[in-house]
Amino acid sequence: MKDNSKLIVLGLIALLVFGFIFYKPPTQTGTQNIGVQYTEDPIIGVQYIDGAVGVQFFTTPGGVTITFEGKTLTTNDVANTACAFGFYDSSVATSYAWSAHKTGYSDKTGTLQVTVNQRYASVYITLTATGGTGGGGTTPSLYQITIKTTPASCTATINGDARGTGTNGAIFTLTSGTTYTVSVSKEHYLTQSQTFTVSKVATYSFTMQEDPNNPLPPPPAPTYTLTVTTTPSDCMVTVTSEGAPETKASGTTGAKFYGLYAGQYYVTVKKTGYVDVTSSPVYIDSTQSVPYTLSIVPPTTYTLTVITTPSDCAVTINGVTKQSGTLGAIFTGLTSNIYGVSVSKSGYTSQTNDVNVDSTKQVTISLVVIPVTITIITQPSEATVVVNGVTESSGTTGAIFTNLNPGQYAVTVSKQGYVTTTEQVIATVDTTRTVTLYVTQQPNPNNNTTPLPVPTTHTLTINTVPSNAFVQINNVGNIYASNGKAVFYNVADGVYTCTVNLTGYDDLSSPVTMHGKDTTYTFSMDKRTATQTPNKTPGFEIIPFIAALGIAMILIRKRKK
Repeated sequence: MKDNSKLIVLGLIALLVFGFIFYKPPTQTGTQNIGVQYTEDPIIGVQYIDGAVGVQFFTTPGGVTITFEGKTLTTNDVANTACAFGFYDSSVATSYAWSAHKTGYSDKTGTLQVTVNQRYASVYITLTATGGTGGGGTTPSLYQITIKTTPASCTATINGDARGTGTNGAIFTLTSGTTYTVSVSKEHYLTQSQTFTVSKVATYSFTMQEDPNNPLPPPPAPTYTLTVTTTPSDCMVTVTSEGAPETKASGTTGAKFYGLYAGQYYVTVKKTGYVDVTSSPVYIDSTQSVPYTLSIVPPTTYTLTVITTPSDCAVTINGVTKQSGTLGAIFTGLTSNIYGVSVSKSGYTSQTNDVNVDSTKQVTISLVVIPVTITIITQPSEATVVVNGVTESSGTTGAIFTNLNPGQYAVTVSKQGYVTTTEQVIATVDTTRTVTLYVTQQPNPNNNTTPLPVPTTHTLTINTVPSNAFVQINNVGNIYASNGKAVFYNVADGVYTCTVNLTGYDDLSSPVTMHGKDTTYTFSMDKRTATQTPNKTPGFEIIPFIAALGIAMILIRKRKK
């Protein structure tokens, strides 16, 4: 059992020594670091023993003699080099005294306080150079010499040892009584040197002079930042000067261009669907922000011309109606799209076509005629009626002519023993017309050898204001006054009732008289605003009375004879 215990103890000591040699803890300042505990070394994985503490010393400068718990060891010449001392009891809280000594430096002592079951402890010791007797009272042999320079960051060289001065100076530890030459150099400056003999801690300062043969380069020109904000956001912004253009997205906070030297720059802002913006020269002499607002690109518009067959149709696009006339209906300002084009005209079948407007263009739309029917009633019946080269018998209900194009037709009516009559009939819709025939010469009841005279007929013309009204005589005819004129042919002498009507206007009804010649009447219609009595031609009210009186006088004379 005793041999096994010895082997275990030796193995543990070997592991601890190995761990202390290869473990490198983080650099720390101060005289000691106490209380760092590990269950496993982070470098080599050494497991520590409960109740034992491993102690290490780190010194600045190196070459310091450490006395600890009766052991003495000198650290390496390199500062902060570890010196391992092994394990010490930590089963109870314990204080361990230590001392550090190096010639030319103040001695230092201290206490390492170990807590219960502490496993690891490091002590950091920094000695101060004194320049007097140290430790054992002997004359110091080393002093700290500091070399400072203006400007900073020069190179100070002593005996081939080159060190950067930085901002706090280059520190050399030199032997007392020895003469040294320090050389200070820096690019673009003249090298300076100084010889001195070390007798104490000292600082030497050098102010460098610029080398006229290798002067300092001019300081870099200042640069600025340009921020370009845009409305809308997320535009592409390009900044151009004498160099290559640079493009960035503006995002929501703006496009930032860094490192711009003072001068003129051109800024271009683009975004799909918006008009590009290129600024006049922007002069940059400070960090600044410039805003840009883009306008939406106006849509391209086109013109559509609609030619119709027949002409003078009503053409409607998007609720706007125009007459096609002879040159077509012209619609301007149309954006690229598919439009429904509706064309209509009285007497024709309306039509709607889809037209793709992707350029200025012209389209032709043809309407189909709605056929009309003309019915000719004759008095007497059973007459022969000819319309448009087609012959029909009027029978008892009239001669019917179908599938006729709207327009004006000559209607010829004949019957044996009657005078042949020709009348003009304008039909834009289905039309019924009554034609009265008159008998040819026939025996006189009072004188068998003297025929009765054939009644005299003339032309009756009715002018309407406005035009396009429908005109009837004794509720017969319904002639369309397309040019403001309705003509009735072969009208015998007598008094007739003329009726004129037009949508949106008050109907007119008034007597007209035919008496031995062609006669013309004019009817002016009023727009319908309320129920009104149709206007009548002044003086016509007495005509029926006069006619009746004349007939009575003729009958009286015949009786007297």
